[in-house]
Amino acid sequence: MAMINSEKFQNSRKSKEYRKKISLIQRVDEWYLLDGNLEVIETFNVSQEVADFLGCSKGNVKNARRDKRKLCRKYWVCYKNDYLCFKQEMNSNE
Repeated sequence: MAMINSEKFQNSRKSKEYRKKISLIQRVDEWYLLDGNLEVIETFNVSQEVADFLGCSKGNVKNARRDKRKLCRKYWVCYKNDYLCFKQEMNSNE
């Protein structure tokens, strides 16, 4: 039996440690959690950390960033590199 088909290998790929390691490798940029005034509250490495901090799903975090909408009715999220453009765009919409 090939190693890739082994149960031990398959289980290791499902472990939290493995998924976190892959997340960090594939990460695009740091995530900023912003308050209502668009000031940085917290910085995170991956979207899962934002989700854990707020108690929501990783999908909600990613969709809120993409759609430029609030999370938990009071927080904004964006990538570190997009912060200045995001802040300018949100201020011009007001």
